[in-house]
This record gives sequence, C-alpha cells and structure tokens, in this order.
Amino acid sequence: MFRPTIRQLEYLIALERELSFSKAAQSCNVTQSTLSAGIRDLENILEHPLVIRTSRSVNLSALGAEIVAQARGILRDVDLIVARAQETKPPMSGVLRLGVIPTIAPYFLPEILPHLKKDFPALELELYEDFSDRLIEKLRQGTMDAVIMAFPFDIPHLEYKILFEESFLLA
Repeated sequence: MFRPTIRQLEYLIALERELSFSKAAQSCNVTQSTLSAGIRDLENILEHPLVIRTSRSVNLSALGAEIVAQARGILRDVDLIVARAQETKPPMSGVLRLGVIPTIAPYFLPEILPHLKKDFPALELELYEDFSDRLIEKLRQGTMDAVIMAFPFDIPHLEYKILFEESFLLA
C-alpha cells in the first residue's frame, strides 16, 4: 500500500490556500511542475481526483477539502514531533529562518552576526530579506521562524518584542 508523503500533503494545503498552482509552488519553494506532479501523484495514490482544474480556476473537490483538513492536523502532529526532538538539542542550535526588512538588514545584521556566530556556533542562520507584509505572511505560513522589522505594523495574533527605538531627525 502506498501512502501520501508529507510533502504531497503540504502541496495540497498550499494549493487550497492559494487556489493557483504557480502561487502554491512559489509558497512551497518548488517549481510549478514539481507541485503539479506531487498533486497528481497524491491523486493516483488515493485513486480520487482532489483538484478540479479548469482553464480559469483551481478548486478542490469535496474529498480534496476533507483531506486538506485532515492533512493540517497531520502536519501539526509532525511539527509537534519535530519540536519535541528540538527540545532535546542545546539552546540556539539548528536552523533559524530569520527575515529582515531591507531598511534594517544592512545596518543591523553586520552588528549582530559576528556575535551570533561566536556565541552560538551550532546555530544555522538562514537570512531572508523582504518587505514586512511578505515576511509576516511567511511567518504565518510557518516558512519563517522570526522577523526583524520596523513598527508600528499590525500583526494580530503574533508575539513581538521591541528590540530598540530610534529617533528620526529633520535637518
């Protein structure tokens, strides 16, 4: 018996969220053909169509929508397994996906990166530079672990900590 992979379930969830193969592929950091092949393989494994494709739109079948709901629960459970394993590792080790806005990155990162490397050698820092709204969306999607950005910015249901304040001067 063949089973769906976690990646295939992630592709289906992304497709349900984006309702576009190209946007779903972009959010999964894969090509559109890779995502399409993953969805097609998932449909073959389950022997049912999950996606209704037309020339103008993409929608999920009733079964596809049910599977997305179950897949979200499965991925939450998998994330709990990974989180539990991470708890046994030393603090500040492993991968940290950090997003930074372009107006802060060139000034702030050169100051903190040498200290992070020295103090936390087991930390694998992945840096992403982008605009606040896109970084927040990636944070909500779980593809980003933390974001350094300027406030005020509306981020309901997310925790934040003010790192520093800076005065603006007019000359």
